[in-house]
Amino acid sequence: MLNSLLIVLAGGLLSVDFSLIIVIAIFIVLIYVLDALIFQPVTKVLDERERLTTGSVGDAQKLAQDYDKELSQYEERIRSARLESYQMLEARRKAALDERSKKLLETKQEISEKIDSSKKSLLESTNQTKSRLESDSLQMAQSIASNLLKRPLGGSF
Repeated sequence: MLNSLLIVLAGGLLSVDFSLIIVIAIFIVLIYVLDALIFQPVTKVLDERERLTTGSVGDAQKLAQDYDKELSQYEERIRSARLESYQMLEARRKAALDERSKKLLETKQEISEKIDSSKKSLLESTNQTKSRLESDSLQMAQSIASNLLKRPLGGSF
């Protein structure tokens, strides 16, 4: 292959002269010009686009993480508020039950005292009535006996 290249160069097909240097110089200048005018701006645009898309994805992921974090905090606050309200309701219910039990106990004590008082009063009344009945029965017995015997009785029963 090297032989054929030398033959082509020697045969005049390609001649190395001043025009080849000018073509190479123009080629190098065009590379720099194209790089400055087309390749670098296109590369910048592509890099910027890549940064924006991956940046947007990263921002979206960060926003999703922030949203999840705030949502969990919100749910935790709701749970704690519910727990607190349940505890408050339970405390009120317990206080109401305690108050009810206290009133029931007081009422039972009052009723028990009234029943005891009524029993004492009834017992006293019964005892008074018994003693009156005894004295009345003795008087009646004496009266009946004196009426039957047609004379006054001297002794007591």
